[in-house]
Amino acid sequence: MNTHRTPHGNPVNRINSVGPRWRQTIVALATVTLGVGGTACASDTEAGNAATDESAAAPENAPESTDTPTDTTGPAPTTETVTTEPEPVASDVVIDIVLDLSGERANTGTFVVSDGGDALGCDDGRFYLSADDYNLSFMTCETGSKTGEFQMSIDPTLGEDETFTGTWTIVAGTGDFETLTGGGELEDVRDIPAATIIGTRTGEIQFAATDG
Repeated sequence: MNTHRTPHGNPVNRINSVGPRWRQTIVALATVTLGVGGTACASDTEAGNAATDESAAAPENAPESTDTPTDTTGPAPTTETVTTEPEPVASDVVIDIVLDLSGERANTGTFVVSDGGDALGCDDGRFYLSADDYNLSFMTCETGSKTGEFQMSIDPTLGEDETFTGTWTIVAGTGDFETLTGGGELEDVRDIPAATIIGTRTGEIQFAATDG
């Protein structure tokens, strides 16, 4: 501290100047203070920028993760092709017969399928009457897409002029005719001088569906 006297002789005390050593100390303290403040501000700024970056990186409305595991060990679904058998379809048929009543060939005959041969799988053949029942015929197909035998039972009624009318029914079959069914009406005429019966069976036939 310096003492300065006024012109009147009164002493006046004032701080004239700060010494060099004190000036350096003040500058150093100011530098340290500013450095700490700047560091703190920089740290706060970096933290704010990091929070902003994380907020921008997070997608909006992000779905919450679930802890439910997905089962991928089960067997894969298989697709099987199912083949459906067509429903049996009835077809019209007309069978013309000639029965021999004479000599060694008695009770045997021939037949021709004049309508429905494709559906029946038979165009013509031979037949004979059962020795136990003359109303039962065993009919064997000789020409056609199918082979085998079918049995036809008739229920005739004798009318005037040696004419028989009635019904016929398929009752059994072998070979390709094992599942054959059908029936209808008959009209036979007996020719006594020729010892023959000429007749017609009109009706429907069909084959039952099978498992393969």
